[in-house]
Amino acid sequence: MRMGQRAKRLEHGAEDIMWRIERESREAGKLRGRKKKMASKPTSSQAL
Repeated sequence: MRMGQRAKRLEHGAEDIMWRIERESREAGKLRGRKKKMASKPTSSQAL
């Protein structure tokens, strides 16, 4: 694989990860009310 291709792929991967984190945080926000008793540790600080 060429370096240019690799760089492009890494950039896209980073965007995908950021999008995934956003989506997960939104879903976690929805479930936070239900899972408050189970989740004693703050997961928001771990995600960052």
